[in-house]
Amino acid sequence: PPRPSASPSPPSPSPPLLPQPGVRGKQLVAGGSLVAVLALSLCGAGTLLHLSLAAAFLLVGVGCLTVEQAFRSIQHRVLLTIAASFGLGAALDRSGLSAMLGALLAELEPLLGPLP
Repeated sequence: PPRPSASPSPPSPSPPLLPQPGVRGKQLVAGGSLVAVLALSLCGAGTLLHLSLAAAFLLVGVGCLTVEQAFRSIQHRVLLTIAASFGLGAALDRSGLSAMLGALLAELEPLLGPLP
């Protein structure tokens, strides 16, 4: 028996060639917040963590991204690596290994020259 012909699927909408209304303003807010975070961090006005969090709240507040998009952008592996490094640093400090390595590098400095 003949198969009924499937109706062709509608073409997928192509992205608009021109920015949608309000997009330009959001682009300016996003770019401005990036520049502000970097500039304020360089001036010592706050830590990069605090300034970045403030910028993220601003971007969600003005509608540049949703809360869901903000949470999806968090890279959990990076956060886990950072958290693990705190534990490793504390262990190196408490065991005395960091002091030993520092003293060794200080003794090697005349041979190696100043370390960057």
